[in-house]
Amino acid sequence: MQKTQMVFKMEQALILSTTIIIAISFSNVCCAPVEPQTYHIPASDPYVMELALRATREVQKRESDEKQVIFLNTEKAEATIDNNGRSYEIRFIAGITNCYFGEKCNEWNVEDKTLYLASVFIPENQHNTEFDINVVPLKHIDWDGEASGYGCKALSCGIQ
Repeated sequence: MQKTQMVFKMEQALILSTTIIIAISFSNVCCAPVEPQTYHIPASDPYVMELALRATREVQKRESDEKQVIFLNTEKAEATIDNNGRSYEIRFIAGITNCYFGEKCNEWNVEDKTLYLASVFIPENQHNTEFDINVVPLKHIDWDGEASGYGCKALSCGIQ
């Protein structure tokens, strides 16, 4: 009888110690600080494309009242993840065109190009999809040509 009780108590102690180890392991996982990790994201990623388009709209609001601003390309995209949430940064080129609102416009109509940095922070456990996008001009891009750095449409260059 004593042997059975001793085995039972040893099993209880083993279960209790296993429970404590598991609890400690889980508490370390949930509460331990995570080193920030930065990842490069392809320009074709849907989130990068959406961020670039929203940032281009911000540029439109700030820099051009009459002329259209169009997104040209993404140079670099990164995401950093830590305990507080995720932050995304993209470097993209947008151009001010010679087109007014409502006119058909593309990269051939670009008159002025600038490299921008757009960043957004999404807090952990936040399910809201609307966040403030910070857009900063980094560098004006010089180019030669009458209508654009990409070329020239006949009508936009004055050629008939």
